[in-house]
Formats: sequence, C-alpha cells, structure tokens
Amino acid sequence: MRNLLFILFFALLGGFFNGLLGTGGGIVLVFLLSRIPSLSKTEVFATTVFCIFLMSLLTAVLYFKEGMIDLSFSSQVFVPAAVGGAVGALLLGKIKPSLLQKLFACMVLYSGIRMVMA
Repeated sequence: MRNLLFILFFALLGGFFNGLLGTGGGIVLVFLLSRIPSLSKTEVFATTVFCIFLMSLLTAVLYFKEGMIDLSFSSQVFVPAAVGGAVGALLLGKIKPSLLQKLFACMVLYSGIRMVMA
C-alpha cells in the first residue's frame, strides 16, 4: 500500500507539472521510476518517454481546445523535433546507462540554472 501511494503521488505530481508547465513531468517520473529496483535505467527512460507521450497528448488536446497552440509555428517545430526524438530513441539502447544518467543530470542542471538566471 505504501509503494502504491508513493507511485500515485509522484505520477500525479509528474502529470501536474506536465500540464501546468509543459515540462518537468519527465523529471518527476524519472525520480519515481528509478526507485523501482526491477527497472533498468534504459527501462526507466523509455517508460518515462511513453508516459510523457500520453500526458502530452492529453494536455495538447486541452491546450488546443483552449486556443493556446499556434498551429503554424508548431508545424515548423514538429518535424525536426520528431527527427531528433527518433534518433534519440534509436540511440537509447546503445548508450551505457551510467552515461544516460549523467546526460540527464546535466540537462536538468543546465535547465535549472537557465531558469533561475532568466
């Protein structure tokens, strides 16, 4: 029961940040999933991306219904972002888990510093 409450709390928190900020949900999910001993680092990152996809799909629909999305601009960003996502997905299984963890930590640290300094 305690593990279920832990999972529910952090999954809800991840979804909340994804919906509110458009980012951050993945960071929360990586934190959550990395505490589950049966998941490898690769499974943690892949599961997080899958969950982010579903959360983002739902929040994108809600953002669209509220008129918050500029479809013209979004169409220019989508293709290169999708290519980058595909390349990253293909590399995920080929990169050492310890390097993945360091890359993720560097991105979080860099993003945090940029946001504080803005």
